[in-house]
Amino acid sequence: MKAFTFIYAEYNDYYQKYKWQPLDIAKDYYGIKVKENHNALEDAKATLYVFRKMIKEFK
Repeated sequence: MKAFTFIYAEYNDYYQKYKWQPLDIAKDYYGIKVKENHNALEDAKATLYVFRKMIKEFK
């Protein structure tokens, strides 16, 4: 998740940029639980929940 990259802030010295994080890392960071991992509908829901949590952080 590119948008989550700067929140998690794992910098890669070799490439001199922040490392993109998978959805699983973002879900864990925000404590989001889903019924099934790597299921299209559950991934879409998790993305929505992560996005909403990110918006709340910046308000």
